Amino acid sequence: MKSTTKLPSLKTEEDSSPNETSGQEPANPGKRREEIDPEALKSFWNSFKEKRKELGRDRELNVLNQEFDLKDEEIQLQLLNPIQGDILEDFREELLDYLRSKLKNDFISLKTRMVKQDAKKMIYTSKEKLDHLIQKNPQLKNLKDSLGLDNEY
Repeated sequence: MKSTTKLPSLKTEEDSSPNETSGQEPANPGKRREEIDPEALKSFWNSFKEKRKELGRDRELNVLNQEFDLKDEEIQLQLLNPIQGDILEDFREELLDYLRSKLKNDFISLKTRMVKQDAKKMIYTSKEKLDHLIQKNPQLKNLKDSLGLDNEY
């Protein structure tokens, strides 16, 4: 018959902290975490954009004009190309510091996502121009037919 010995508990004092047993998030002293109002975010985003405009930072302004979404404490910015990502990196921390201070939330993060831009067909000939206008306003076809106009000069 084998004898068995019991191993001492491997649990340390850190493992049994009161925050874990109560189900609360660990406290972060000095960190602010107010709920983010989407309208306030949009307002502060626009005010940061205005400051960049006053400084004449057109490239940064182009990035700040892109669409963004808010998911919890994460701002998801949609970029059209990798160059915009490089431009964003130049002022990312300044933007985040500004938003964190204004919104009183030190946990705000900024993620980027590349989106495809729809390629627009260029209109060159007069027939293509007329077809495009007729597509926008079908009454133009009736007007053209009733006046007996020919789009080929």
